[in-house]
Amino acid sequence: MVNYGAAFRLPFTNWGRFGTLFVLSLVISALSEATSIVSSLSKNTLVGFALKLFFVELALFAMMIFVYLIAAGYSLRIAGSATQGRNEFSSFENFFSLIVPGLKYFLAMLIYFIPFIIAMAIGFALAIGDVVGASSGLAVAGVVLLIPILLAWLVLAVYILPMLMAHFAHEGRFSAFFELRKVLKYAFTSAYFMPWLAVVGYSIALFIPYFIIALPISIISIAMPRAALLAAPVSALYSTILTPTVMNLYGQAYRDATAGGKAKTVAAATLVEKAKRKSKK
Repeated sequence: MVNYGAAFRLPFTNWGRFGTLFVLSLVISALSEATSIVSSLSKNTLVGFALKLFFVELALFAMMIFVYLIAAGYSLRIAGSATQGRNEFSSFENFFSLIVPGLKYFLAMLIYFIPFIIAMAIGFALAIGDVVGASSGLAVAGVVLLIPILLAWLVLAVYILPMLMAHFAHEGRFSAFFELRKVLKYAFTSAYFMPWLAVVGYSIALFIPYFIIALPISIISIAMPRAALLAAPVSALYSTILTPTVMNLYGQAYRDATAGGKAKTVAAATLVEKAKRKSKK
């Protein structure tokens, strides 16, 4: 069974690792905010200086992605430990080895996003066709096309992708991200649904104080773009508390769901074997 108490306590079981994860999250948040600030500055400058700012923005973005890959790899390490029955705030041992699984995760998400983006682009193009002079029939077709795409993507992104991620964390193979048929057997079970529901509830509960603190900073940053950097520590703290718990719950859910499936398989095999023995007698 899922140990919810262990999952919720996990971020606070090792302050050294908490601090390391906080620094990683802080760097990502700060680089993200800095990239946005540089982007806004480049819109109100001369062409030559805007080009220089563009390269600065590109460098900041590349640095952010690099650190993100490490953080993503570490999150997968926590989930992988949970799939094996270890509810631990994983170590940062072999720090740079986290980049490879992080990169695999990033590429897999990109692959899943591309067909959705293309389908959405087609749907929007048809939906606004009536505005640009095309037939209203095309606009209706676009809306009809968009609704099922949005619903399908919502189910995939919010509900099924976490299970695929836990499957990859357990298996370690890039192809595991695309073993959708195998994962669907376990995704629609109470063993997975209940922890997933706990993740949603916990995320919302944690987001409320984060939103209350971050909202004034966002309002101030409209007039003073550089003030957006003040939001970085708040975002980093939110992420540092949320991520270990969420990844652990997904890992535990995967372990329980697949264990239940394996138990049914073994039970079925046992029944078949008994039937064969009786038929021989």
